[in-house]
Order: sequence, then structure tokens, then C-alpha cells
Amino acid sequence: MISPLLPANETERLQVLHECHILDTHPEPAFDNIAALAASICQTPIALISFIDRHRQWFKAKVGLGISETPREFAFCAYTIFQPTLFTIPDASQDTRFAHNPLVVAGPKIRFYAGAPLIVSKGCIIGTLCVIDHAPRELTLEQLHGLRLLACRVVDLLERRRQQTLELEASLKYFTDQLQDSLNDPIDQRDMLEDLYLLQQLKETETQFVEHTETQWEKVFRQTQQEQVATSQILLEALEDLEAMQKLARRQSQFVTRLLSQYCHLLSVVQSIATSLDNTRMAVQTQELLQVVRNLVILMIHQLEDVLLVIQANLGTYELSPNGLDLTQFCQAMIRQLQQVHRNDRKIQFFIQGNPHRAYLDLRLLGQILGHVLGNAIHYSSRASVITLKLIYPDSETVIFQIQDQGIGIPIADQPNIFEMFYRGSNANQLPGTGIGLTVVKKAVELQGGDITVESIVGVGSTFTITLPLDSGRSQSWQVADQSFHPGTT
Repeated sequence: MISPLLPANETERLQVLHECHILDTHPEPAFDNIAALAASICQTPIALISFIDRHRQWFKAKVGLGISETPREFAFCAYTIFQPTLFTIPDASQDTRFAHNPLVVAGPKIRFYAGAPLIVSKGCIIGTLCVIDHAPRELTLEQLHGLRLLACRVVDLLERRRQQTLELEASLKYFTDQLQDSLNDPIDQRDMLEDLYLLQQLKETETQFVEHTETQWEKVFRQTQQEQVATSQILLEALEDLEAMQKLARRQSQFVTRLLSQYCHLLSVVQSIATSLDNTRMAVQTQELLQVVRNLVILMIHQLEDVLLVIQANLGTYELSPNGLDLTQFCQAMIRQLQQVHRNDRKIQFFIQGNPHRAYLDLRLLGQILGHVLGNAIHYSSRASVITLKLIYPDSETVIFQIQDQGIGIPIADQPNIFEMFYRGSNANQLPGTGIGLTVVKKAVELQGGDITVESIVGVGSTFTITLPLDSGRSQSWQVADQSFHPGTT
């Protein structure tokens, strides 16, 4: 047996082959149907769509053969890639190049072979569409023509696949870069959520409307018969105010709907990308980019949850859902997840003071409280620093969560404002963040009837103390919670 040589453009040929992302992919009907049609047209028991890799030939589609690849040194197709025309072997047992080939003397016992080269970009031949028989024979002119046409169809599929993959990778990289820049830029993030200011204004307007309307109705009932004309004017003003409030409420609803739609669209984009790549052997870089996109989408969804909580708290529409839970296990689960997220490069100490009691708190709110405060402690501290979480039971009705870090600290001038929406400490503007996290924390604490305070020294660290009632409204269920949390960054 004579082993085939390597084409002069072997390096370029392999590069083009790998750009097609076809090797080791799942079976696909489009390729399987072409192989089946080739076997039918040529009346052969075996038909293959094969690709010649560095050390093997791999079969994308096969009819009449049970294996998926063979060593390249045994491949008939390794000869086909040397010429742009159809390559035929009437009787392999009589050809010195193949007479002692294991695929001839054993295995499928190949006698007849005909292969049409798959010529793609830059004239590179990356594989073949071939038919094989166990007996010596020839193909008719019509069969040879049909084999060439089917090979062209395979090339069309490959070129389309290669182009789509290249475009997808470029789009994915652009999408990832844009999304990463947006999330890392506090200004861009504020632009994305700037309509939250509208919500605050709406809430203030609502309060003003209620106070104003109450005053107007008091005037109505104090009017005498002689003041009916003035009363009518007051009523008209009140009705106009009511109409204005209804418009503002509609704007609130439209804002929330629009925000949700943006995130849903983002999820659909990621789902579309995942579907497109499902049957594709992605390059490592593409896999990494796709994972980055997934992570960023998760981050954005968590930001959406934060925004919605603030909206619900401002509008008074959040429905508290207390559940019984073991706070010790809850805190331990939180620490485990944070350490997983940060690859165990942060030391978090956990202490319990006092006699533990059952707690009935809102799991979602508690997760956001601890997630954001501990997340900030990690984000604004060095890797060598130690973070402490204390679970304190001062009595049978109260629980205190105290988080202490050794981070950059908060300037005294900033401390009165740190719970305001979008506010960030003057020494933190160069670090990624939205200025939303601590607002969410304060809202989540207040919704459960609690209180939060902070003590901080620049360059030394911060201590956040969250005091909550142990029972914020008892439900029927008792849970030992191991929730999935999302540590935030304020």
C-alpha cells in the first residue's frame, strides 16, 4: 500500500476545513439526503460525504457503512483532494496504490471507488462525495454527472454554513463588546434606566395630587349654596387632576412594559444564537463569547429584578411573601454561592451570636439584601481582605445581619446619600456599578419593617447593620432554604 502525500496547500486547506465547523457535528438531514441520493443514482451500496482532517478522514454522512472515520493513510479520498476532477478506481484490488489497503483486503472490501472533490473557498479541496461498491465496475456518464452535481450541492451547504458561522462569530463578538461596554459604563447604565427618574417624579406627583384633591373636596363640602359656581370650577380642576394622574399611571405601565420587552428581546437573541450553534462544532473563541453573552444576560435580568422591586416599592404594589427558613443555612448558602462566583478568592467569615430562632421573612427580599451588601463588600475590597457576616439574635423578636469589610470605605459627605437611586460614592466612580444596589437593599429592608445603618471610614472599611423582625408575616410553609442568589454591585 502506498500512503498518499500531502497537498502543497495543506496548511491553508486545513484552516478552511476548520472554518467550516463541520467536523464531529451531529448528523443533518440535508447531508444525509445527498449521500442517499448519490447511492441511489450510482446504484452503489455505499455513499459517503467525507472530510480529510490532519490525521483522519471523517464522515459527515454515510450510507452502507457503520464507522464514522478512518485513518487518513487508508483513505481513498486522500487521493481525490489532489485533483479538481472526479477520481475513479474501477478495481482497487488491481491498483498498486490500494491493493494492500486494509479497506480493500478486509473491512468493507472496497473494489470500486468514485469520488467528486468538494472544492470550497480559495480552491481548497476539503473532502469528497464518494460512492463505493464491493465489485469492480464503472459509472455511466449520467451517473458521473449526477455525482458532480450532488458534490456542488454539498459545497453550497458548506459555504453557506461557513459564511453564517463567520458572520455569527463577528456579530456575537460585536454584541458581546457592546453589551460589556454598556454594563461596565455607569453612564450607559444610567441612560438605560433613566426612566426610573420618571417613576420617582410620578410618585411625587401622585402624592401632590392626593393632597391637593383632598383639599379641593374639603372645600366642596364647605361651600354654601351661593358658592356653587366656584365649586364647579374646583370640581373641574379635580377632574383634570384625576385625568392627569391616569395618564401618568399609563406612562408607568408603558415604561415597565417597554423595559420588560427589551430584556425579553435580549433573551430571544441569546436563544437564537444558541439554537444556531446547537449542531455546530464551535471554535473555542465562539464558545467563550457565547458564555460571556449568557453571563451578561443573567446579570441584566438581575438588574431588571432590582429595578422592578424599586418600582413596586415606590408604587406600594409589592406583595410580601414570608416563608419560614433557617437563617444559618440561608447565610451559609449565600456564602457558598458568592465564593463560587468569585472562585473562592474571597475569605468570608460567618459568626452567630445569641440563640437562633425561626424566621419568617421574604426569601426574595432577604436574598437581595445580603446579595447586594456582601457583593459590594467583595467588589470594593482587595482579595487579601477579610469579610465578616454576623448573624445576631438580640432577642426573640429581632434578627440582625451585620456585614463588615476592609474595603475602600465611603466618604462622610457621601454617607447620607448612598441609599438614593443612582448615587455612588465619590471614590467609587471609576469602578463598575449602577448606583441601584443599595437603593434595592433599603427598599427590601423597609418592605419587611426593618432598618439599615452604615458606619464607614475611607481606607478602613464599612459596616452595614440590617435589623429585621423575625416574623414579617407568617406563612404555612417551613423551608430550609438554599436559594439561588445574585450578588449585586452598587
